[in-house]
Amino acid sequence: MKKKLSAFLAHHLEKRAKKNAQKEKVFLGSQPLPKELKRPKQ
Repeated sequence: MKKKLSAFLAHHLEKRAKKNAQKEKVFLGSQPLPKELKRPKQ
């Protein structure tokens, strides 16, 4: 039971994170970015 719940939660969080990431992308896309942010150094 607990495993199922955590899997469901993980899926839910993943979906939410994706939505937030899309929002952030739109937000970031609407303003000029410094080069460091666009291309993270590795």
